[in-house]
Amino acid sequence: MKTLHLSRLENEDAKKVFDELEKEILNFPDRIFQSKPPADSSQATFTLSERVVASKARSGSFPEEVVVCPKARLHETTVKKKTKVFKCRCCCVDEPHSDGLTYKLIKEKSFLREELHPSGLRKWFIVTLKPETLQLVIVRLSEVSPIYSKEVETLSKNIASQGISSERGIGTAVRPRTMEMIQNDWVFPSTKIMKVILHSFNTTTLLPKPSSVELKHFGVLQSPHTEKDVGHQALTNLLPQSYFCILSRGSHSDEEDWEVRVNSHTRICHETNPLGRLVVTLQNTTVPQAMTQAQQGPEGDVHFYFDLREDAQLFAAYLKAAQDRLRELFVRGPMENEKIVDSRLFDADYSLRTQANGWREFPIPAEDDTQARIRFMLVALQEDVEQRYKTIMSREGYADAVCIDFKDKTPQISQRGLLKSLEDIEVWISDYDSNGKSVVSQMSWGDLTRRGTKPRSLRATFIKSENERTAGDWLDEVDDLIRAMRGDRKDPYERVKIAIIDSGLHDRERDRYQTEYKDFSVVATNDSWHGTCCAGIIQGMYEEARLYIARVFERDHADEIEGPLRMARAIHWAIEPPRSVDIISISAGFRNYSKELDDAVTRAKAAGVLVVAAASNWQNTNTVAFPARHNLSTMCIYSTNTGNQSSSFNPEPRADTQNFATLGEGFQHPDQRRNERMNGTSMATAVAAGLAARIVDFSRQNDNKASIFRAQDVGKLPGMLAIFSAMSKPAGNLRYISPLELLPLRHGVSREADRQRVREVLSQAMERAN
Repeated sequence: MKTLHLSRLENEDAKKVFDELEKEILNFPDRIFQSKPPADSSQATFTLSERVVASKARSGSFPEEVVVCPKARLHETTVKKKTKVFKCRCCCVDEPHSDGLTYKLIKEKSFLREELHPSGLRKWFIVTLKPETLQLVIVRLSEVSPIYSKEVETLSKNIASQGISSERGIGTAVRPRTMEMIQNDWVFPSTKIMKVILHSFNTTTLLPKPSSVELKHFGVLQSPHTEKDVGHQALTNLLPQSYFCILSRGSHSDEEDWEVRVNSHTRICHETNPLGRLVVTLQNTTVPQAMTQAQQGPEGDVHFYFDLREDAQLFAAYLKAAQDRLRELFVRGPMENEKIVDSRLFDADYSLRTQANGWREFPIPAEDDTQARIRFMLVALQEDVEQRYKTIMSREGYADAVCIDFKDKTPQISQRGLLKSLEDIEVWISDYDSNGKSVVSQMSWGDLTRRGTKPRSLRATFIKSENERTAGDWLDEVDDLIRAMRGDRKDPYERVKIAIIDSGLHDRERDRYQTEYKDFSVVATNDSWHGTCCAGIIQGMYEEARLYIARVFERDHADEIEGPLRMARAIHWAIEPPRSVDIISISAGFRNYSKELDDAVTRAKAAGVLVVAAASNWQNTNTVAFPARHNLSTMCIYSTNTGNQSSSFNPEPRADTQNFATLGEGFQHPDQRRNERMNGTSMATAVAAGLAARIVDFSRQNDNKASIFRAQDVGKLPGMLAIFSAMSKPAGNLRYISPLELLPLRHGVSREADRQRVREVLSQAMERAN
């Protein structure tokens, strides 16, 4: 077993690249991980079947395999670290199979092993003792949900670790502390090989003809630590080897048994084989027996001859499936002789939860932890004189994994920067198709960052309108800006506090939001979706927001008598300590003047709080609503469609103030079951409030404060009016707020260049601010 000696300089280079990659990934995680909602592993099941092991079965006769339960799950007691039984539970209606799903493990015989098949569908089997009949039975787990495979894999490793032997011999090769993890299923043409020829360095050797061959993969019990962490050597894990073994069986003597190793780089030649389609050739493969006897070099070509083309084709298909499985193992976790240099676990808000140098396994959250979302792992491997690194990323509840392979280029990447070294890295994705088949693919960095879309849980979604330019296009532009402006999670600056004064959160959605909630109404239940939609829009624009939600309406429309008084009290509540919010979003208004409300917004402005309020949806039947009409104390927001044109429901713009407008049409109703759009200056106000919060956040970041003129005043009304003016364009009598005005024309090439452009625009605007 190799000992990994990490070069201090290369290790520092790798961690520098790791930090840069982490920052880039967390800027747009929803674009990298697929947009399909996270799978609920608690609902995943598998098909459990049995086959009795007959002691005196007739030749060619095997007991029939019987499905015991079509919807089974591992019992909670089975997945513990040490277990003596293999117990499942039935998830069928009325649990008709609940009494017969417990099996006893047999020492040194019961191992949960995966079966390999060209279909790529994953299944496992284990030899157990059935307590009711005292019969040996083979229990098979098939049709395993991809998201549930991790639990089955963990159980397989736990059982293997309990009974792992000190050594295993194959021919003349001996491997300490190994365990078989994967093997071919019964369809594999194990007895169909007629002869095997090894060719290396102009030497041809006829290998002993086997009565059968097996295709297997082994795991190695190995310390997860680098050399500097020798104090933790007791903590080990079963790590996959980087190759499958084709093992001969039934030669005249054990000395004549041989092994051929197939790795992910081995070339499998069959259909175009110059020796014909009855031959499967493995190029650049290894035969340890020949190396030990000094008959051959380290690599050569091995030719397998068959009598039937169908057998050769099936043999090649199994080998290709083995290579696919190796690639999946490479993408999803450390392999033999690889060591974890750094591992990190991030919450749903992408704040660092745990950092554990040297651990091979990811930090495990508590059982009641539902916030852990994204996991990063930096892995090192030393091959001869080369030191290679890769980063593995996954997201809780998602079946896919991403691997960024830096190979041996970390010093060069560290020097040039990640985004200037994209030609030196390889991006690998491991996922499953709709049928549950494992799929490993390679893609470019650009394709990776466009792979997913925004989840509904964090952002109000859009319905494609009849306009040529869709709301989704507009949202993509905003994402480019968010990526450039998002701050470093390690920067201790204060995130922006936003109060949303509206109809509160719908009873069904309230638990989804982490917020301080104040109800100024007199009705206990809440069936209004208006405030929920606005909260979703704001959180989508600025997910780091610290939200304070005040419910002042029972319905979607304001009460002209009680409404202004409740809103005034809510404003006072929001600006007073300990809340002391930075921005107040009011997606509502009143036709009539209220002194209490006027006093409240005036006091908010005096406290340096930015109040953003909706103009109204009255068309020309009435003027701008209060409090948006208080142009000396609030920022009034109108609505545009996806073509940046004034919405038909806007009131008439006023001549004595800047009439800012932004997208307010095409928002999907928060209840995803309802195919309804939500339009209005209310939605536009939420967009403007979220965008303003993003700008204030940027001005507070440590690397920006000194570069932005009057950075401390960016979040005040005069400052934001000047900034919105600088980034807006004429749209009739309105001024459309264009987020991309903050970015250079060729944005997305360099994040630092994008950020510098934002600093310049904000500084120039603040120089003109009152």
